[in-house]
Amino acid sequence: MPRSRSFLPGPVLLLLVTFLSPAVGQGTELRAGTARADITPPLGSQLYGYGARGQAVSTAVHDPLYAKALVLSDGATSIAIVNLDLGSFGKPYA
Repeated sequence: MPRSRSFLPGPVLLLLVTFLSPAVGQGTELRAGTARADITPPLGSQLYGYGARGQAVSTAVHDPLYAKALVLSDGATSIAIVNLDLGSFGKPYA
């Protein structure tokens, strides 16, 4: 089965539009923006998961990791939805 390349599943996008539509008054513009950044760790980084790997490090990239964001704004209120291709991240990034 091929992997989905969709940023937001259809039902999530439909809910956002449904709930945000009443908030946008007549003559108000709803603006949207997206961004994607490659956050793949450099080669030689310690592998995540599988504790049995011990101190194993990466030697190649099978699939790059991304941070993706969707921002919606009506000029007065903004909302951001962020997706990170990560298993976890440490305190310095929280």
